[in-house]
Amino acid sequence: MTAPLTDSVTGQTFEAVDAATATDVITVDSRGTARQSTLKRFLKRPAGAISSAVLLLIVLVAVFAPWISPYDPNAVDLSLTRALPSPEHLLGGDTAGRDVLSRLIWGSQATLWGAVVAIATAVVLGVPSGLTAGYFGGAADRIGTWVSDALQAVPGMIILLIVAASTRNDFTLLMITVGVFMAPGYFRLTRSTVLSVRHEAYVDAARVAGLSHTRIVARHVVRAVISPIVIQTALTAGMAMGMQAGLQFLGIGGGTTPGWGAAMSEGFRVMRTDPLLLLWPSVALGVTIAALAVLGSTLADVISVKTVTLSRRERKRIAAQNAAKRTVAERHTRTGSTSIAAVDSAVRLENLRVKYETPSGEVEVVHGITLDVAPGEVLGIVGESGSGKSQTVFSMLDLLPKSGYYTADAIWIGGEDVTTLSRADRAQLLGHEIGYIPQEPMTNLDPHTRSGFS
Repeated sequence: MTAPLTDSVTGQTFEAVDAATATDVITVDSRGTARQSTLKRFLKRPAGAISSAVLLLIVLVAVFAPWISPYDPNAVDLSLTRALPSPEHLLGGDTAGRDVLSRLIWGSQATLWGAVVAIATAVVLGVPSGLTAGYFGGAADRIGTWVSDALQAVPGMIILLIVAASTRNDFTLLMITVGVFMAPGYFRLTRSTVLSVRHEAYVDAARVAGLSHTRIVARHVVRAVISPIVIQTALTAGMAMGMQAGLQFLGIGGGTTPGWGAAMSEGFRVMRTDPLLLLWPSVALGVTIAALAVLGSTLADVISVKTVTLSRRERKRIAAQNAAKRTVAERHTRTGSTSIAAVDSAVRLENLRVKYETPSGEVEVVHGITLDVAPGEVLGIVGESGSGKSQTVFSMLDLLPKSGYYTADAIWIGGEDVTTLSRADRAQLLGHEIGYIPQEPMTNLDPHTRSGFS
């Protein structure tokens, strides 16, 4: 009834099977588009590019602070006390007669250094312990989980006050302590990720091959942990900066070193008479934390989405270009046949084609399939993995990914042509008129729930 189908999973090679002869095979490789580096795909997104540019600017300001700072951050000029912004002092002066811009520039060093210390401490403590607990389980898992729960139960601010008092407000030690309290987050994230992959087939195969535990973890397990750790680090860095600013705001760990939190504390005391002294450090800290949050969320989207994502304008442009290249024969060649009237069928497809738009061209992966299924009939579509079986079903369900679309003369479900329905009406059919049972039912279906009419 049907010719072999072709499947489409973006990032793989598509084998286009001619619908008329089913003999000529043309290989269209779209991997050049789909396998773009994570960095390139990240920077293509406006949110990723803008957040990266903001953070890069802040890092450069911190690194080159000695050269770009217009004044000594601790130099006092009584005539500058609470001065308004001027050409000589762009952000004015603080309550002690010091240049606000210079102190903010030098304060970026303390802010970034504190975040780096806290994150490094959390990663060094949390990731190895999470790997050990998740991979080996048993006593290591129980002990690691108990320590993690205990750290989360301890009131962190009290410990920070004790450390500050005993170390004379040593800033680095305070941020190490902050990192210790952030370690449980890394521990739990790493442990849960390792638990999800430690019994995968490729890990079991490595054990059977005789690889040591260290080698298995280094070559197979760590790769699964890197992406979530990177995302977690981007988000946690903002939290570390916020906690550091909070400590400095309370007068802990600030000392005479310029810091955004200390500047906010000073501005808060004179907020009613000199609101600008609170505004400038708040903007600096807020923009930095927001950039880290946007960077982290964008990284999560880029890493989790492996398919090519095109803008609506790009899709329309590529579709128009590809439509102009198609011949009449390509648009009307079909395979398969029908045996019953459309209104009497349970499912009927007429000239179904599934296509994916890519910057390198349009890829058609299902070529003019026609079939029907009568009520009570069972139709099997046989083909190797990647032959298009799932793509055909997803087209009937209107569940193709965003980078793909289908065309058909008609798709009949329950005696009704659903191509004339809206997407909302099509969605109403799911689970009522038509359903989908995926492969590996033991991992997708609830064994306590009946399927079908039994």
